[in-house]
Amino acid sequence: MALGARGTLQKFNAQAQNLLKKNPEKQKTKVARLVGRLLDYDELAQSSLGKHWKDRTAPEQKEFVRTLRDLIEQNYIDQLKDQVDYDITYHDEEKLKGNRVQVGTTLITGKPPRQTETEVVYVMKRKGGEWVVIDVITDDVSLTRNYRSQFGKIISEKGYGELIAKMKKKLNDK
Repeated sequence: MALGARGTLQKFNAQAQNLLKKNPEKQKTKVARLVGRLLDYDELAQSSLGKHWKDRTAPEQKEFVRTLRDLIEQNYIDQLKDQVDYDITYHDEEKLKGNRVQVGTTLITGKPPRQTETEVVYVMKRKGGEWVVIDVITDDVSLTRNYRSQFGKIISEKGYGELIAKMKKKLNDK
């Protein structure tokens, strides 16, 4: 029986926590593969570029998807390995337009009195019989809207080539 969107997130987080508790440095490739199965990088990339997506050639689109994927995986792994001990409360799925749902979560890190709670909402859709994430909203800030704003500004001011160069530089600086 296929998992629902909430069950997919629960399974993913359990697997990620398990891998990172072992040895975060040695588990990077496995965690990246796990993240890659959960996130729809093609849709994330297209949404992040917004109106600029259609202006890109097919090779540029592929390069952008690859570069964005590498950045997201790197950031995700860096965040997770710093916070291996966390608890997540999952809220009910909420149906959106079409085949999309959102699953709200509360991420609890740290121990009292330094405990923090972060609201994270995953926007998901069915793709090939599986649930995949197409946006992540953290404390009311959408990942794709945030990227679209930043990327659009760079493209408008300095061009698409500058955006890719900045993204690759950020990857190489880590």
